[in-house]
Amino acid sequence: MSDIESRLKRSALVAGLKRRAPGLYKAGFSAYFRLKALLDLPRYAFCRAAGRPYFGPVMLGAQTWDVRMPHMRRALASAAAAAAGGELRVLEIGSWAGQSAILWASEMARANRPGRVYCVDPWRPFLRDEVIGDNTAVSLMDQVARRDRIFPLFWHNVKAAGFADAILPLRGFSRDILPLLQPRSFDLVFVDGSHAFSDFFADLALAAPLVKDSGFICGDDLEFQLDEVDAAFAEQHREKDFLADPRTGQDYHPGVTFGVARFFGGRVACRDGFWLMRKAGDRWENADLG
Repeated sequence: MSDIESRLKRSALVAGLKRRAPGLYKAGFSAYFRLKALLDLPRYAFCRAAGRPYFGPVMLGAQTWDVRMPHMRRALASAAAAAAGGELRVLEIGSWAGQSAILWASEMARANRPGRVYCVDPWRPFLRDEVIGDNTAVSLMDQVARRDRIFPLFWHNVKAAGFADAILPLRGFSRDILPLLQPRSFDLVFVDGSHAFSDFFADLALAAPLVKDSGFICGDDLEFQLDEVDAAFAEQHREKDFLADPRTGQDYHPGVTFGVARFFGGRVACRDGFWLMRKAGDRWENADLG
C-alpha cells in the first residue's frame, strides 16, 4: 500500500470514528495531544531555561503549518515590493505563541528591510463553548488561555528570537483594538483570530480599511472555498469553528469559508489553506501566490 493510500485509509477510519462515536473521538484526540505535550516537556523546559524559542505541542505552541510558510514569505515579499519604501508595517490578528509573528519579522530581517509587526490578541479565552465544534485543539487552547499561560510564552519566544524591538503586542480583542489604528497604515494584514463567522467577518471589515493601497490582506485555515463545499451547510454552521463538510467528508472551518466568500464576493487566491488578496483602490484583487 502506498503512503498516500495509507493516509487516506487512516483518514477514512478517523472520519468513521468521528461520525459514529464523537465523544470517543474527542477524548482520544485530547489524550493524544496531551501525551505529545507531556513527552515534549523536557524540550520545552530546556528552551525556556536556555532562552531559545519554543514551538511545539506544549500549550499547542506550534500554530503555523509548514506547508503554508512559503506562501506567507512570498506574501510579505509582495508587500515589500509594493511598498514605496521605509518601514514595513504588518498587522497580525491572532498570534498565540508568536510563531507567525516571528516569521514576518524574520523575513524583514532577511531582506534587510526595517519593519514592525503589530500583534493583536487577547491571549485569553475568546470562544464560546458552542462555537468550538469538533476542534479538539481549540478546546485545549481555550483551557491554556483560561490559565493565562500563553502570553508569557509568546513574549519569551519573541525575545529569544531577537525581535523584541520589531514585534509589538497589542493585548486585547480585535473589536476594541482595530478601530484605534490608523487607516491605510499597514502593508500586510494577517487575519487568524476567531474562526466563527461573526468574529471573522468583523475582523475582515475592521482590518480592510487599515490596508494601504496596493497592500495585502491574508489569512489562514481556508481549507475549502464556498463553491467546493455544501454551501447551505456552511451557512447553517458558520458560527462553528471546525466541522466535517457533508459534501466532501473533510474537516474545514465553515466560518472562514463562508466569511471569505461573503466579504470578497466569491473565490479568493488560495493555496494550501493560505489565502491572499491585494487592495486596488476600493476593490480587492486576487494576488499572485506563485
